[in-house]
Order: sequence, then structure tokens, then C-alpha cells
Amino acid sequence: MIRTLLLVCGTVLLFGALQASPDFLRDRGTLSLSAAESVVFLGITGDYREVSAEDLAIRLAGEEDIAFVGESIGAMGDRSRRVWAIRTDEPKKVSKKLDKPLNKLGFKATQLQLSVVQPLQNDAKAMRTASRTIEDDTQVWAVWADRRGPGVWIFHESKLSGKKIEGMFRKTEAKVAFYHQEFEFSTNDGADLPTLTTAAKEKLDSLKVSVREERLVLDLFLRDIDSMLLLENEKGTKQFLCPDIVHPFLGTSAAASLDWAVTLENDGFPFVN
Repeated sequence: MIRTLLLVCGTVLLFGALQASPDFLRDRGTLSLSAAESVVFLGITGDYREVSAEDLAIRLAGEEDIAFVGESIGAMGDRSRRVWAIRTDEPKKVSKKLDKPLNKLGFKATQLQLSVVQPLQNDAKAMRTASRTIEDDTQVWAVWADRRGPGVWIFHESKLSGKKIEGMFRKTEAKVAFYHQEFEFSTNDGADLPTLTTAAKEKLDSLKVSVREERLVLDLFLRDIDSMLLLENEKGTKQFLCPDIVHPFLGTSAAASLDWAVTLENDGFPFVN
């Protein structure tokens, strides 16, 4: 709990400095989308004093072939709640698959969404208090932040939209906006970028869509996200999380058959750092 609060505070305290430095996101890579897997976020509640988070992960990995990504995230005020990232090729079936094995251990799983906000002022106390207030809502499982990035990550149930979460923040003294980030998509096979630009504006939750140096640049909001793509570098030593544009966007057009790569930055992301 103390670590989580420190991370939230660190994010707020550093926000002004990060804004002044356009190169603060140093964890940058270009990776192929062809090998992308999905990551879903699962809230698992139970008595972690009886079965530790480490033991639970080991048992589920060994007995149920569950592939966890990184370490789980604990709620600030409720030690019975933790958020896990799970690598899967069947995002909609993970929770159901784990119902029986978790029930035997006294645990229960809930599939979550995530929405990311960023502080608009340098007020650590206000952000800390607001984060606790937001997490008091039973549909919010965890609020998490890292000093390396400007985003404050909120894991919540699908019944609670990102828009409602923003409204909850407005009732506190913390000032936030939805976080957005640029992702650059490129292909050597040739693509109809003007057509893709128009389609992206219609289908994706974006602040801005543009073409830069023959790349499709999507400035995407991270909110109400059911799953993300998990990408790895060629050596398999580094993982990145990317919004899933394949299924809702590229997969619905002729561009789906092209070999796409994405250039992205990953500092301040949970599970992969």
C-alpha cells in the first residue's frame, strides 16, 4: 500500500518536469504486430494471507497453464483485491476458465477494463486523496502510477465507464484529464494511408490521426480498454503494451494482410516494466 501511494505521489510530483521534457519517455521500440498476443486484466479477490499472490500465480501457471505478465497490482485500501495481467489468445474466456480452480482456493475473478488519466497540476496530496476516493468505489479495483510516466492507471469493471471515473475525479480537488499517447504504425508493403486515416478517425478512440513520414500516427486515448497487445523485442528481453488496433481497425480492412510494425514508448506502464 505504501509503495502504491509513493508511486502515485511520485507521478504527480514529477508531472511538471516531465511536461517540460519531450524525451521523458525513453523506453522506445519498434516491433512487429504479426506476433502480437493479447493481454487481459483480471481482478482476483480472496484471502491473500491464506494463499499469497506468489503462490497463487505459481499454482495457476502450473495447473491451469495461465501465463501471467509481470507482477500483480494490489488495491491501496483492500488487501483482498489484486489486479493481474494475463497473456492469452482467448481474451473473452479467461475469467470463465478460472472460475472453478479459483473457487476451490477461495478466490473469485472479475474481468476488468482500464482507463488512464494524467494530473494537470502538481499537487501530490490532492492526487493521493483523490486516488483513495476513487478506489472506494467497489467497481474500481486499483489505482496505480509509476514515476517514470505521466499516467495514473485505473482498473475498473466494465459497468463503470471512463467518463464516470472522470466525473468522480471532478468531485475531488485533483485535476486530471484522460491520458493519450502517440503510436506510429508502418508497413513496407504499401498501404492506402489516406483511407486508413479516415477509417481510424471513425473507429478508434483518438485525439488525433495523421500521417508522418509514411507512417500512420495515432494519438490514442487509453480509456475503457478491455485488452491490449503484448509485444516483445527480437531477443525476447523486453515487453511492450499497445492498444489493440488490429481487431477493431486493421482487421476490418484490406490492410489486415499487410505486415505492420508499431513504434511506441512504454515508460510508466504497469506489468512490463
